[in-house]
Amino acid sequence: MTPLLENIQQLSILVLVVCSFLFYYYLRSLKRERRLSVFERTIYIVIQLAVFVLGGNFLLLVLS
Repeated sequence: MTPLLENIQQLSILVLVVCSFLFYYYLRSLKRERRLSVFERTIYIVIQLAVFVLGGNFLLLVLS
């Protein structure tokens, strides 16, 4: 049962990452059309930081 739950957790993380990338690209295209609101700008920055941290975490896991 535990491997099943771990697989479900990994799948949910993958879905969150994909959704974050899609929303980031949506915000980037929206930024070209008009100025982002404070909330949209905050989400834009948080997604950029999260992707950077995820990439750094992945590299540390691979290198160790």
